[in-house]
Amino acid sequence: MKKRAFILKIAAAAALSLSMTSCAFLLASAGAAVGTGVYNYVQNELKVTEEIDFHTATVASRRALRDLEYYEVYEEDIDGNTRRFVAENADNQRIVIRLDGQTKKVTTFNIRVGVMGDKDIATFIFDRIKENFSQG
Repeated sequence: MKKRAFILKIAAAAALSLSMTSCAFLLASAGAAVGTGVYNYVQNELKVTEEIDFHTATVASRRALRDLEYYEVYEEDIDGNTRRFVAENADNQRIVIRLDGQTKKVTTFNIRVGVMGDKDIATFIFDRIKENFSQG
């Protein structure tokens, strides 16, 4: 009887260990799937990470704001890997674009439109930025 209880405990421990390993594997796989080109809208801000160098991302953002004819464009170099653009559209909504250079070839774009955020306009702006990647 004791032997059977011992074997059941071993089997339960092995099953638990296997299920935890499988969960960790699934979580790691899901994390790997989240990568570049994924649009995330979090806390009223569009966040997109792209395989594009920081300089090209900066030039593309500047051109997109010019092409969209947003006014009062203010550009600020926060540090060597972070740049911020501030502008207003025709509806007087403040637009803030922050670029964060993650690596030499990966940049994260953070775009907020207005105080409460506007996902559609932010996505439209990012699409215009992306059109300028090849011209960077």
